[in-house]
Amino acid sequence: MKPFDKWPALVQDAQQGTFDDSLFQSDSDVKNSAQPTRLPMAKVPTIILKALNPHHTDYIRIDPKEARYWHGGLHHHDDRQLLVISNNQAQRLKTVSQGNIKEIFAFIKKSALEAKVEGQFGSGGSKGFSSGAGELSQNSAHLGAATSDYSKNDGVGFNSSQGAGTTRPSMGKSNAGIQKTPTKLESTAQPIDTIAPSVIIGQPNLKQIVKLEQNQATKRRFANHVLGPGETAASVVEQYTGTPNESRIYGFNHPQFTIKNPPKAGDKVRVNTGFDVLVKGQFYNSNSVNLIWKGPTSGSKSAILEQVNGNYIPDRGYDWELALPLVAGEYTLTAEAGGATHSVSFSVEESEDQLEIIDFIYIPEDNSFIAVTQSLADILEQEMEVLNPPMEQLKQALAGQQDLSKQDDKVTDAKKALNETLKPLVSGPTANKITEVIGFKGRKYTYVRSDNMANHFRRYKIDTDIRNGRRFSDANGNLDRNKLNKALKNDLSKLKVNFKYDKKLVDTYTTIWGEWARELNKDLNIKRFEKSDYFDASAEARLMRYTHGAGIAATFSPKDGVFSFQADAKVDFAVGEAKAAMSGYYPNKNGYEFKFMMPLKNTTKEREINLGAIRLNATIALFGYAGAKLQAAANVGCTVKQGKMILEGLTPEQVKALSRADRKFEPVKGELSAFAGVSAGCELTGALQWDNPEKSGKSSFCDLAKLGGKAEGAFGAGAHAGCYIGYEDGRFMLRAKLGLIWGVGAGGELVCEIGVDEIVTLAQFVYHQLKNNDYDYLEFIQPLAFNVLYKAVAMHIATGKDITEFVGGTAKDIDEWWRTKVIIHEQAKAIMQRVEQTPEMLKFTVPESKGAFLNLLANPNLASLIDSDTYSWQGLNEQRENTIIIILKHILCTEELDEVLQHMGKGGTKCSQEEGLSQLNSILEGAQQREFDAWRRKLPSRARSGSVAVAMLNISPFVALA
Repeated sequence: MKPFDKWPALVQDAQQGTFDDSLFQSDSDVKNSAQPTRLPMAKVPTIILKALNPHHTDYIRIDPKEARYWHGGLHHHDDRQLLVISNNQAQRLKTVSQGNIKEIFAFIKKSALEAKVEGQFGSGGSKGFSSGAGELSQNSAHLGAATSDYSKNDGVGFNSSQGAGTTRPSMGKSNAGIQKTPTKLESTAQPIDTIAPSVIIGQPNLKQIVKLEQNQATKRRFANHVLGPGETAASVVEQYTGTPNESRIYGFNHPQFTIKNPPKAGDKVRVNTGFDVLVKGQFYNSNSVNLIWKGPTSGSKSAILEQVNGNYIPDRGYDWELALPLVAGEYTLTAEAGGATHSVSFSVEESEDQLEIIDFIYIPEDNSFIAVTQSLADILEQEMEVLNPPMEQLKQALAGQQDLSKQDDKVTDAKKALNETLKPLVSGPTANKITEVIGFKGRKYTYVRSDNMANHFRRYKIDTDIRNGRRFSDANGNLDRNKLNKALKNDLSKLKVNFKYDKKLVDTYTTIWGEWARELNKDLNIKRFEKSDYFDASAEARLMRYTHGAGIAATFSPKDGVFSFQADAKVDFAVGEAKAAMSGYYPNKNGYEFKFMMPLKNTTKEREINLGAIRLNATIALFGYAGAKLQAAANVGCTVKQGKMILEGLTPEQVKALSRADRKFEPVKGELSAFAGVSAGCELTGALQWDNPEKSGKSSFCDLAKLGGKAEGAFGAGAHAGCYIGYEDGRFMLRAKLGLIWGVGAGGELVCEIGVDEIVTLAQFVYHQLKNNDYDYLEFIQPLAFNVLYKAVAMHIATGKDITEFVGGTAKDIDEWWRTKVIIHEQAKAIMQRVEQTPEMLKFTVPESKGAFLNLLANPNLASLIDSDTYSWQGLNEQRENTIIIILKHILCTEELDEVLQHMGKGGTKCSQEEGLSQLNSILEGAQQREFDAWRRKLPSRARSGSVAVAMLNISPFVALA
């Protein structure tokens, strides 16, 4: 009996973990039939297991003594494998005699056993074995490769009629025992299953260090280049590698080009640009392998597969490989094939021959200088390709934007891209994973992801600390550039890695760095570097500079800044301090028509209120995290904190909350997903301006209220509708919904204080709102505020005192003064003189004021009648009548006249229209009465639009007496 005759039973027993020695003959019977001994796979080194293709679970391990007559193949697909470890690698042998038998591992493919069984015991392809779970199927855990689930039959079919765990070959119809002479199996086996896809990374090994130099783990990388005018071999190599090493061309283009016969313009050359890392492995039961790598560089590629004639054969392993352009650092590789994966972690180091310094950079965060090799430069370039595009996209989207009241989709999309980039990097106001680099390739600012750079910066960090005044300052305490040069050169020699560099490079860099330092620190006094008043290197300052475009212009200056809400504003950007003041008109210089719905008096119906064009003439103070958050936000909101207006970019949660609180808020689609936590916000200062019809010239906008003020007190329904004016603690206050002024994407409420400088504008504003609304009740003005305002204006007319003297007291004090000091007969003469001499403010007196004056003048007391000054050559009360006519002249329409007549009770209190008209008829006589009646008939029912002067009815006698 030959060894193959015993393998069916061997496989079955191997699955069960038992052997029946009676199936084998001794050496004395058959020379080539030494009894096989099955050995455990668990003790096989991983390096040997990886050499078994397609997978080690496809093999049975036997004692190499029983393989002494083998003539094994040297191909990894062969059924019989003899392996030994040599120089830390698995090596295949043809015969056992080629090595030390104690160090040899012998294996036989289970598929070979199956084929032998089918040949001896059945004519069909469905004959086989039944099996319980044996140790062979468990050994797959020994290898680090993660695979899909294998079939339970592990590639061999078994008859399980005897029950799991006790299976033996079925010999005919009897299960009583095992026959020493095998017979044909019954045709009861299941079809042979194919194992699932699997993939293995064979090179590099776990935790291997791959050096970027010529070795088995690397492959030279080349680029083809056609020389242009003026280019030389040295300049071309420097373009690709950063170093003018001509051997990278001449060593690979010989004999066509040599030092004596250099390439010329128009010649095509191969340039050795460095080394790629060579990744190899095996796969089976798949037709593709995808490799993903993560580290200082990241990406994915499809592997190059072993070429075969026809299709890939199931259950047979094939090779794949791929050259990856990796730079120094730690990596994780993951191979994927048909759902199966295998991962390996390893590291890449630069060759000692490649460590040439080509640049220097400065990290403000820890005041350190870093030596830059070509490898590090490549990483910095790749980082720029990650962080610069979102800012360039935002800059392009904002170009030409002049109106903030309408959100541009391009701007919203750009902000979304910026948020997606920042989301994994920003974890709060004081923490982010962005590193700021000064001076890379002459650029003032470069931004990189901290996690990808930390190891490189530690490796190449120079001990030079610019804050060390003793080493770097001259006698005057200023930075001495010569000392800095010497210090850098001295500290470079202390690095653990031996660098090569051109000493002129240090001179060049310190010049670039010195210009940056002087710009930010005003001068080069060393104390400024110890604690700079001009440069903030904190996390939020870095974020502010990055999000406002500091990294996208090589020679960045404040004018290159990118600002989302600039529109008509001018920006003062203190780059070093990470602060900016954006001053201008919001949403634009033309303002936004302030319209909202208000309920009619004593009804549930509403009507539209249009206050005219309103704009903000304001300054937004941007700084740090709050400035970055506002920059990246699609929606903004304002609140008042400690009397100051604060503008803030809104997170999705804040948008939801504000939408519930502010029904005028119209958010735009766009999430501020990268910014978490509460920020201080950006202070908003300036004034709310109104397009005043009374103004003329280039701009008719004037300040209506100053931004900021206390937000206490109940401001009534108008505050919820859109706008509300109230009087509190001697101050006029205005609240307005930001969205009604700014437009979509803005919410919250502006709180403004109307100071002494804005009282006259407020009087004009209120009168025009009455005029535009047919002198109907204005729901958005608090009754108390309305009463204080009209009495203050009337008392200014009556007394000649500044209007501000009548504002500031309590409502009770003002009313007392009004009744006892102003609207009294003793004051009538002064009122008449004031109205005749300076009638300007009469234009903006409300019906209550006009009615009070007319009541006083139309009802003289006895003292007035005997006063000789009240007589003229024209008759009695002529002065009073003239003053009455001047007041009437400032009534613009019948709607207003009706309101005035109904407020001709004492002090402007209510009376009937007939009673008011009767008072006028009683004092006007003859021709004046006829003129008054004619004027009444010509009054329009509604006031004309425009200024009061335009709306006034200019007919005799009112024109002559004005």
